[in-house]
Amino acid sequence: MFKRAFSYIETIVAVFICLIILIPTIKINLKQVYTYRKANEYEQDLMFSNSLSNYIKSKQDFFEIDRDFIFNSYEELKKEIIFGDFYSTSMEKRNDKFNLEIKIKYKEIDFYLQKYPANLIKLNYHKDKISFSQEILKFKE
Repeated sequence: MFKRAFSYIETIVAVFICLIILIPTIKINLKQVYTYRKANEYEQDLMFSNSLSNYIKSKQDFFEIDRDFIFNSYEELKKEIIFGDFYSTSMEKRNDKFNLEIKIKYKEIDFYLQKYPANLIKLNYHKDKISFSQEILKFKE
């Protein structure tokens, strides 16, 4: 006769215990992947906002204009002449919809009886639950 190492009931109980242990572990791992994806998306949006801010700080084309820009996608931003050479690797890969408002106001600021031309630039970036706002005061060089 053949001797069995485990009976059928022992095998079923062992498989059942493994399933009880594995199912919560899989759920936890899926939550970690979801959280990582969300954090990565937030980081990419923050990188886009920072790179746009740095681009505006480095450009001199904004002087002596009072203008408001509203963009709903990265393609719209690239079509504008002033932002034509702006490039963001984080937005190039994605085709997301967002709301970007850029308000540029030209002002002359008085410092000890001397007036210096400056632009007050307000950036407002909104996407789903993500929102970034920044104000830049840029003096003419």
